[in-house]
Amino acid sequence: MLKKLFSILSSCIITFFCFLGLKMPVFNKYADNFIMYTLDSNNKFVSTKVDIFTYLISSDVIGEGIILPKEKQTEFIKDFNAQLILVENINQGTNYYYYSPKIRKSVRVQNKTVNLHIFISENTMMAGSPIIFGSY
Repeated sequence: MLKKLFSILSSCIITFFCFLGLKMPVFNKYADNFIMYTLDSNNKFVSTKVDIFTYLISSDVIGEGIILPKEKQTEFIKDFNAQLILVENINQGTNYYYYSPKIRKSVRVQNKTVNLHIFISENTMMAGSPIIFGSY
């Protein structure tokens, strides 16, 4: 009886940690707080700053983001083994769209698959996955 109980408990623990591994934020190495992207009841994007626990228990996450110093861009891209797909210059800065094999979710931008979006302004880098939703 004790062996059976231990076996069931072990299976539950393994399943729980597998679930956490699948749901872990893409940018968890870089920050303790994230920008979580969800949809409201009118299907409009909502950006909310959250901690990792809130992120993990949220069921409606469609993406995430972080803000870092722009000097981190090269290291960041290298960590994700990301390939540059598109570049877009706008008045406020430059958008870089990448594809990384390390990120599961992706979207189509200009008919190309991307899953890592970086916006560089004068002093800041904002990264989003699969893209940055909302404003910079």
